[in-house]
Amino acid sequence: MSLETAPTILTGEQTAALAAHDRTVSLAAGAGCGKTFVLTERFLAYLDPRVLEPTAELHELVAITFTDAAAREMRERIRRRCYSRLQEASEPDERTAWQRLIRAMDGAQISTIHSFCTALLRNHAAEAAVDPRFDLLDPPAAELLRLQTLDDRLRELLLAGDERVIRLATRLGLRKLRDSIADLLGRNIWPVVESWSDATPDGLVDAWRAFYAETVVPQAVAALVEAEPIVQFRQMCLNADVSRPSFAEHVQRVLQALDQLAEGDPVRIRRIQVRFTDMVIPGSDLETSVFSSDGGSFIFETTRPDGKVVMMGVVEVKSG
Repeated sequence: MSLETAPTILTGEQTAALAAHDRTVSLAAGAGCGKTFVLTERFLAYLDPRVLEPTAELHELVAITFTDAAAREMRERIRRRCYSRLQEASEPDERTAWQRLIRAMDGAQISTIHSFCTALLRNHAAEAAVDPRFDLLDPPAAELLRLQTLDDRLRELLLAGDERVIRLATRLGLRKLRDSIADLLGRNIWPVVESWSDATPDGLVDAWRAFYAETVVPQAVAALVEAEPIVQFRQMCLNADVSRPSFAEHVQRVLQALDQLAEGDPVRIRRIQVRFTDMVIPGSDLETSVFSSDGGSFIFETTRPDGKVVMMGVVEVKSG
């Protein structure tokens, strides 16, 4: 089928893409805009003697898709178009050519990049110095192998007494350290790494400070405000039956400070923390202390004069 007899009305961009055989073509479009149709017609155009002369051989063409389902769909589309062109053909040679293509369509190189590379390596195993009996890992097997490799490497480093790994495992816990590394390994972080390869130490420090102020602090504040100890403490202040003016004023200051946490200003948060530290509630024999630990957690304690803790809460601040 030539472009002039196509049953589908083509857009200008589609027509240009199908007619350009002497250059590289890049086609970008949204879902349902005809990308697969154009790719199918362009694939067949290299095999149709009415479009190009001489035509290409089927084994010289490669079509790559993202999924196996898309590859099957495209193969069937091309097969159906071959049948349609066979029915339209009027010359014996043309009918013979389309019949030959239909018979050979199962061997067409229409697949995902993984399948294409697998076939390429098996066909040239000696040149690539690989065993042609290798297997292609499916996603679940690949994930399991990745985690097993990570576990083995962490075990080796711990047994070797690597101070950095021991320090991280002590601070985070071995499971959290392992999960964090696995999460990093599952991401494509190399573009980020390469973007910082030429950074100066001062530039890295400035970037981390900006990240702390713009990302870590807002997330930490959100976690702090929504934490159960803070929610209970706010509710206790709201429900307090205050009779003494000094106590009522103090409760209002506490509620105001809690409201200011949502603004996320690091300096103000530090002032609020200092204001809460070693806070003695007027008219009560209980003392409430709020302080931060080295691990980035906030600890709330309410104690009696004898030092016994009657209420304690820990809020873990996460930046991920």
